[in-house]
Amino acid sequence: MPLVEWWYNTSFHSSLELTPFEVVYNQPPPMHLPYIPSETKGEAVDRTMQRREAMIQMLKFFLFMAQHRMKVQADKHRSKRFFDVGNWVWLKLQPYKQQSLQFRVTQKLAPKFYGPFQVEARVGKVAYRLKLSASV
Repeated sequence: MPLVEWWYNTSFHSSLELTPFEVVYNQPPPMHLPYIPSETKGEAVDRTMQRREAMIQMLKFFLFMAQHRMKVQADKHRSKRFFDVGNWVWLKLQPYKQQSLQFRVTQKLAPKFYGPFQVEARVGKVAYRLKLSASV
């Protein structure tokens, strides 16, 4: 388990744009140099280091497979949608989190979709600016 923790703390995280090691210690993590067989003089140390390298490779493989499975599962519920300027779209809002469009005493029966609204501009890959009406 310590090797898994070391791997996690020294791996680049896209949300942080750093490794957790760099966040805590303010310096890049030490590099793990793979063990070269027969690099040590002791036979027991050599066997232990070879087993460690095999375990690291196995952990990397299983973590890759788990990541792949999670991506496949997540992609099952995703769809690619692109809208052009001028298209009419419905705006989906979470009723318990969004109260800026309409105030309701109970959010349980609030609608999830508002609109339709016209697409004014494309802001990012999946973000759009909408022409909101004054009545909303």
